[in-house]
Amino acid sequence: MGFELRHALDTIRHNRREQPIPVRLTPSRGAVRGSALLSYLAEPASWRAGDSHLRGHTNKWESREFAHSLCELGWVTDVIDFNQADWEPQQNYDVVIALDAELIPLREATNPGLALSHMTGAAPAFQNAAEIGRIDELARRRGVVCSPRRLVADPAAAQLAQETADACSLVGNDWTLSTYPAEVREKTTLLDVTASSLRSVKRAGRMVPSSPEFLWFFGSGAVHKGLDRVLEVFAAEPGLTLHVVGNILGEQDFLDAYQHELTELPNIHLHGMVDPTSREFSKLMERCIAFIAPSCSESMSTACATLLQVGLYPIVSRETGISLPDGAGIYLEQSSNREIRDAVLRVAGAPHAQLERELEAVQSDALDRYSRASFATNIRAYLTDILA
Repeated sequence: MGFELRHALDTIRHNRREQPIPVRLTPSRGAVRGSALLSYLAEPASWRAGDSHLRGHTNKWESREFAHSLCELGWVTDVIDFNQADWEPQQNYDVVIALDAELIPLREATNPGLALSHMTGAAPAFQNAAEIGRIDELARRRGVVCSPRRLVADPAAAQLAQETADACSLVGNDWTLSTYPAEVREKTTLLDVTASSLRSVKRAGRMVPSSPEFLWFFGSGAVHKGLDRVLEVFAAEPGLTLHVVGNILGEQDFLDAYQHELTELPNIHLHGMVDPTSREFSKLMERCIAFIAPSCSESMSTACATLLQVGLYPIVSRETGISLPDGAGIYLEQSSNREIRDAVLRVAGAPHAQLERELEAVQSDALDRYSRASFATNIRAYLTDILA
């Protein structure tokens, strides 16, 4: 990348507290344009481009690309973690970029000429209301009480940061943007998410398995991501197979409520987390025809982008932030049990030739749209324009 990289691993003491020094990237050629502070993920900025740690959740890679793009454009760039509340800056910065409410104290402390908000979710107030709505609906439908797990801690402060920022970037599509107030929408640039690294993808002409099975694949927040509804649909359809892959094993209230569906039904298989670069994941993908993603709020779902690149048929809510090619895949408008069931049965009964055509269209689009090369181009274009 042509950088002199200084990664401070030690700490200094300031006001009797240990204070981590930021990761600093310094341009090695060309004129230095000024100083920038990025509050996102610090450690990935110190990693080489091919570091194996960048195969995990794509926010690590995206944060690194953000920082290195700033440096390539001539800015001495310090990077801190977005939740590094104890850190106190030792200098002013010309540019500050931060997530959510983090921008407010950093702006006050560093007096930047330009303050930018980077947004990685739907509008905080929308997201919180959507999750609480799902939890309340589950309580009414089934008498189950589950804790919220995807709430934004201070949505009012996050919105204030976005409204007072000079400009914003948002990982999401037009739907995601529509959840924000007008004064934020008009100054926001959209960015597509990057898919997770994969061991393999399906080949054209060989995407439809002989006995198609279905997949739910997400991180934490089972109710937020609609797993309760998907489980209820497949519990009532014993002839259809569902694989559940995700980080839900710590959600004991949900596991208790759905113990029967998750552990006692022969057509539903709980796998826990499975690495997309693993052989296990590749083998599972070969068995599946489609994934079901009835989430109530996302920016642009990394999980969905990854499965589209694999070559699985999408059954997705609008709230996933995913834009599908015309005539390919199924959008869930309400994500009700009936709507999910109808979509699953439609895919299960569709002619193989039709599914192949749609799958090839969504995979081709996803391999380009959600690639790292695409994100790198788009983030560089955004920064070049906003910092001109």
